[in-house]
Amino acid sequence: MSAPDWFAVIDATWPAADFHRVAGWIVREGQGGGKRVSAASGSGDISEAEAAQRALGQDLLFMIQDGQNALDTELEDRGYQIIDPVVVLARSLRSETIPASPSEGATDASLSIWDKGGIGPARRAVMDRANGPKTVVQQDGGVAFVSCHDDVAMIHALEVDAAYRRQGVGAELEHTASAWAPTRKIAALTVENNIASRRLFQNAGYCVVSRYHYRIKL
Repeated sequence: MSAPDWFAVIDATWPAADFHRVAGWIVREGQGGGKRVSAASGSGDISEAEAAQRALGQDLLFMIQDGQNALDTELEDRGYQIIDPVVVLARSLRSETIPASPSEGATDASLSIWDKGGIGPARRAVMDRANGPKTVVQQDGGVAFVSCHDDVAMIHALEVDAAYRRQGVGAELEHTASAWAPTRKIAALTVENNIASRRLFQNAGYCVVSRYHYRIKL
């Protein structure tokens, strides 16, 4: 079985409001949903992508995937700075896993946790746009969004309230998401220097399968 296209999974499970095809680029229209849904990716004339981003009223922001060294260098030469290197982590799920049935809608307590973690209405609108199987897993002190594309479930927006950290809440959310997932793989994204988040997933058996970073014109 071929490896998943991790960036197709990301785009499907955490989708931009629109995807504009411009001269070899995908220019994502984020509508305030954060960098992941607002970055341009691909290749071609950088000025074309910049013009499209300006027309949308967005930051000049590019997602650089593994192996795009020439693009990375060209953006650096244009004064773009690296921001938020990200790792993609994943693990296989046992075929005998029986899906659980967590609540599909976030409770008021979970919405409050997201709000405190910076996941406000614009980012929750991203969750509403995901078209595949999806759910919200939640418990006292923690919440996460899980969405599927092809044979991968991806965990997004995992947040644990400060008062509940170091009590196993994140691990329990991951376990519940894995039990629910009707897929052969489960994946997550985390900023490279978020040691606590990386440890949570690696302790659950996840391995790094891809990386990317952004370059932004400040």
